[in-house]
Amino acid sequence: MQQPLTAVLLAALALAPPALAQSKPDFSGTWVMDASRSQSAVQNEPVKSMTLVIAQNPNELSIETKRDERVQTVMYKAGSPNTMNTNTGRKGLIAATWYWDGTKIVTETISDVNGATVRNKAIYTLDTAATELTVESLMVVEHGYTLRGSQNYGSGKDVFKKAP
Repeated sequence: MQQPLTAVLLAALALAPPALAQSKPDFSGTWVMDASRSQSAVQNEPVKSMTLVIAQNPNELSIETKRDERVQTVMYKAGSPNTMNTNTGRKGLIAATWYWDGTKIVTETISDVNGATVRNKAIYTLDTAATELTVESLMVVEHGYTLRGSQNYGSGKDVFKKAP
């Protein structure tokens, strides 16, 4: 009895349509920082307010960041860290890319800040209802030397709520 049941189950699985691949979430929208749950709001120079405006399509990702009174928009090209979109200048943003890590978006940038190379990596994660966005960030300043006991990086986690 066990073999016919197994054969029927295997036949049903073989004839069933393939399972749909896990779709990638859409991060597009306006996201407002929840200061009570965000590390940017409690750093040495606290960020009082932060809003992200994300526009996503299969090939590009645009993130406008409004941090207190400052606004910055970065256009990321799809790829991997090895295929970073680069510009020819050495001032400001030098390269920006984004890629998928499962259902998470990862962004990486390289910038010139006062002659030092600054690398940023951020991982964007949506909750299952797509109403909460978590951003885990890592910034590394590559100044060409290391002092014993000094730290050339910073990391943090911020939580955002989708604006109505």
